[in-house]
Amino acid sequence: MRPFKTVNAKESNKNGGVVKRFWQDAPKEITSNELVKFSCRFSTKFLLKSSTLKPAIYSLEAQIVENTVLCSILVSSTEEKIKREEKQDLAFITKLEKLLRKHEIAKLNGYHHSVSGLPSFFGSTLTANYKSGEEIHFYDNQTCILRQDFTKELCILFGLEI
Repeated sequence: MRPFKTVNAKESNKNGGVVKRFWQDAPKEITSNELVKFSCRFSTKFLLKSSTLKPAIYSLEAQIVENTVLCSILVSSTEEKIKREEKQDLAFITKLEKLLRKHEIAKLNGYHHSVSGLPSFFGSTLTANYKSGEEIHFYDNQTCILRQDFTKELCILFGLEI
C-alpha cells in the first residue's frame, strides 16, 4: 500500500517546481478530544482588503505542560511585529479542540502542496497532536487553505485584536 498519492509533481528543487501529495490513510475524523499540542501558521498577506484579519503571517502555538497551556503568538506584518508567550488554563485547549471540530479541520489531514521558489510564506500549515497518538497535519506554502471564519475565531481565542 502506498502511503500517499502524488497528484502533481515536477522537480521540486527548481523555482516553480511543485510537489502535491495526499496521504490517503490520514484520518478525516479524530476520535480523541484530548488535544495536547497545536501549531498553526497562516498568511493573510494576499487576502482581499475586505478580510477581517490584517495582512500578516500568523504563527500560533499551544501545548499542555504540567497542567497548564503554554501559548506562543507571533504576528508579522509590514507595520508591526507582535510576539508574546503566555500561560492559559486547561479550558483553553478544550476550546481550541472544539474549534478544530467545529470547522472540520481534520478533513484537511494528509494534504501537502509545496511550490519551490516562492519569495515568502503565502499559505498555511497546521499540526494538532492528541493524547491518543492521533494527529492532524497539512501544509500548503502557496495558498491559505484555512477558511477565514476559522482563522478569525482562532485569533480571537489566542487574544489577538482583529
